[in-house]
Amino acid sequence: MKILFPFELDNPLYNQCYVFAVKFARLLQAELIMLHVFDIELDNNITKTKYNQMVKNKWLNAYNQITRFNKYYIEQHADTNNDLKIRFDHRFIHGEWLGEIRKILKMETIDLVVLPISEDEKQNKKQFKIIDDDIFEKNTASVLVVPPNCNYQPVNEIVYATDLKKLNYNDLYLKNVLTFAKAIDSNIHFIHITKSQSGIDPQNTEEYNTIMNILEKNKQHVFKSFHGKNVMDAIQDYIIQSKAGLLVTVKHDRFFLESLFHRSVTDQLLLKANIPVLVMREKEDLQELKL
Repeated sequence: MKILFPFELDNPLYNQCYVFAVKFARLLQAELIMLHVFDIELDNNITKTKYNQMVKNKWLNAYNQITRFNKYYIEQHADTNNDLKIRFDHRFIHGEWLGEIRKILKMETIDLVVLPISEDEKQNKKQFKIIDDDIFEKNTASVLVVPPNCNYQPVNEIVYATDLKKLNYNDLYLKNVLTFAKAIDSNIHFIHITKSQSGIDPQNTEEYNTIMNILEKNKQHVFKSFHGKNVMDAIQDYIIQSKAGLLVTVKHDRFFLESLFHRSVTDQLLLKANIPVLVMREKEDLQELKL
């Protein structure tokens, strides 16, 4: 497995985000790709020697940032001397941020991209542009979104919010959630919330039957279907009730993601709940990919 961590310099949001990236890399036995994309102002007078020196300086800044990440991790979160013994791949690239991320997602099998969000709307737009990018429709990568002031804690309970609609490759999403749950030793709460009291009968759906098969194999996982006038409020309430450490959802239409990351809902779900969100994007035809 591979985890992609695109980071910026001198941004404290990335400290805790790095902790999540390292912890998940270790739990999933994944390689952690540390990506820093930098810009260099070019003019007509630049020489090859000057350009190479500028690149070298950018690389040095990136290495220094990783050193600061590791110092923060060791001081705040490392439990044993072996805690950081995972596979790292450092990539420092002169280019355009989103473009370089898209290249990696296109050329390599990335399982997870770890990104922070902030209380700064401008910063969030940059992150959400990645999450909403079409490149995620053509690979198996998911995105772990880490909210501000979210300190890493072992995830014992996972809430997987589903509308129980027929999704293409829903087995892939369920398989991904089960893989995460097994790796981090967590219980899954499959929750279905409908705004209408006479809404969908979950027992009439293929996904419900698939979830029931999962519950038969692991009695620690649970399924709950209930009415809620406001879906976001209902999810928030359940997260608090279950003491969940991770919210999982599938982005299968624009409505849910836009609702989830609307400013007011960000306050409600991410800032108040203070837990990360795993966003799995709906996929196009993946028959040519090895799942």
